[in-house]
Order: sequence, then structure tokens, then C-alpha cells
Amino acid sequence: MSWQPSDIKWLDWEISSFCNAGCLDCNRWIWDSETDEMNLNSYNLNINKFITLDQFEHRVKQFKYLRYILFQGNVGDPLTHPHISDLVEIAYKYNPEIRMDINTNGSVGSLKSWQKLCTHADKNILLMFSIDGLKDTNHIYRRGCNWEKIMRNAKMWIDAGGEAEWAMIDFPYNKHQRKEAEQMAKDMGFQDFRVRE
Repeated sequence: MSWQPSDIKWLDWEISSFCNAGCLDCNRWIWDSETDEMNLNSYNLNINKFITLDQFEHRVKQFKYLRYILFQGNVGDPLTHPHISDLVEIAYKYNPEIRMDINTNGSVGSLKSWQKLCTHADKNILLMFSIDGLKDTNHIYRRGCNWEKIMRNAKMWIDAGGEAEWAMIDFPYNKHQRKEAEQMAKDMGFQDFRVRE
């Protein structure tokens, strides 16, 4: 038996391999023992590329019975894609009833890009913000992420009526902040707060 596009109900899509974060275990980075630094992984030929709108549309329209799309960042952050809002529109054009989850560190993407995305806040979309602590700890793992931008973008999405989740990795250095982060998430209007091991 072979799979047909009509059999596919769920897609996990890597739309961008760009990212602003320098997370230590990401395969975007490779350790240079001579300089004692992390450098961009030149062995990975798929680093720093976007799916084009045409490529995405050509692929997504094949899946007539699609019910769920996850835009996540195994290598890149979906919000680095300059046309994230257009990708959302294309997905809903072919599958108006789908559920969409978008995973982001929250500190990437232009203000204009976030504003355009917020026009889709009334759709069935969850933005999962990967925030690993508070202002004084989030940057330890998610190096290069700007706390003020994360908070601005999360507030913008939530204020537009968007569904948001705060997902925190349980590191030893942020364990003591779990309750405070959970309360902050609640006060900001996040629908969910979860801690990942």
C-alpha cells in the first residue's frame, strides 16, 4: 500500500532554516575546538533557506483533507520567514478548517511581519512561544534572543485575540522561576503554560 496525498491529515513543516538564536544543541551550530567557539555548521547545506510561496502552495494544495499543520523550528524559526502571513493565507485557502500551530522563540521577525500575522489571530492558530525562564535566564540557552521583543510580540499576538502558549524547558538555572513565569504567562493572557523536561 502506498500513501496518497488524500491520506495525509497532519504535516510538520520546516518553512525556514534561518534563526536568530544560538541554542547550544541546535544542529545549526558546530563546536570549533581550536577557537573554543560555536560556529555556523557549514556541513549542513540546508542552513539559511526559505521555502518560497510557490513551492509551499504547490505542495499544500495536494492535501485536500489536511487538518493540522505545525510550523516549527527544528533548524530555523518560522517567524524568520518574511512571508509567514502569506503562508498562513495559502494554507487556509486550500484547507479553511485546519488547525495550525507555529513554534517560535518570539524575538525574531520584523514588527511589520508580526503585525501582518496578527491579522490572522482570529483563525484556528496557536503560537507556541519557547521562553526558557525570565529576563535574566532565557538568554542562557536561547542565546541572542531579545527579551523585550519576545514580550512585545507575545503581547501583540494576545491583544489581537490570538491563542498563545508559553513553553519552558526545565533547566536547573530556571527551575526557581517556574511559578513566577507561570503567573506572568497567566497575567499576559497566555492560554497555557507548560514545562518540558
